[in-house]
Amino acid sequence: MGEIKSTLDLVMEKTSGLTLSDEEKREVKRGEIEGKVKGLLQRYSDHVMSIEKLKKEIDALDKTEEDVRGILVRKCVALIKPETDNTSLIEALSYVAGMDPKPFNRVLEGYDEDLKHNKSLYETRLAEQLSRQGISGGAVIPNVSVDPEWVRFSKETKVAFQDQLHSLVEEVLSDK
Repeated sequence: MGEIKSTLDLVMEKTSGLTLSDEEKREVKRGEIEGKVKGLLQRYSDHVMSIEKLKKEIDALDKTEEDVRGILVRKCVALIKPETDNTSLIEALSYVAGMDPKPFNRVLEGYDEDLKHNKSLYETRLAEQLSRQGISGGAVIPNVSVDPEWVRFSKETKVAFQDQLHSLVEEVLSDK
């Protein structure tokens, strides 16, 4: 009887003569670095790792890859979410990546102010609609979270926030 080969054996036989180009090798290496940076950031975000340890680990990676700082900044920014505590991520951008935190804080504060202002407008509009239907009084509190217009506006504002952060990152990284 013939030998039964595993899928891995068959794949290895078929690809034995293939090699990666330099560009493909760089992409594989970059993917590995991105995975390591993402893992380090996750451990830091979960408070399993200190900021000092994160910096040490990133500095060690930085000796092997030229764009670790850019990868770190992009991964940090991807984790920043509006309406949550982003203090640790901003701290990582500042302490580990050497970025000025003020522009990032301004974007976050601008988002919060815009959302708060518009939420008040939507609440007033909903209260007026309820009043026209004969529903009014001190106990009536409009629930904007179920208003389809507010939900749409909120989603659009979050997308604009993320776009603004990404533009800021690209602008800052291109200056360096």
